[in-house]
Amino acid sequence: MTYRDYLTRLADAKVQIDGDSGGVSRDLASEIAASIRYYALAGETWQQKIMNLKGDRENAIYTVLSRDKTCDHLQPVRSALISKDEYTRFEATEAAVPAAWSCASDHLAEAEILGSRK
Repeated sequence: MTYRDYLTRLADAKVQIDGDSGGVSRDLASEIAASIRYYALAGETWQQKIMNLKGDRENAIYTVLSRDKTCDHLQPVRSALISKDEYTRFEATEAAVPAAWSCASDHLAEAEILGSRK
């Protein structure tokens, strides 16, 4: 999947969710919204990887990921992005998008549990 395809699918998902969100519990809606926020965060992180190929990619990704302090998957990536070791920073740039997807997945799993309680 390309970055452009990802953004298109994310936008389509947002439209679908906004259209189908009536009649669900507040907790379920909150978990779904959190999931979408993390998918959007992954998209922003991916954008920084693309836009900063020759620039200060680690700091750009760190800035994006620092907007969220609640998902445990992001903390080790943030820490590695500011490491003095160049290889550790490189690995962190590669782990950043999947870490955000893991955050989204956690919220989707919780939404599935809440949705099954209907």
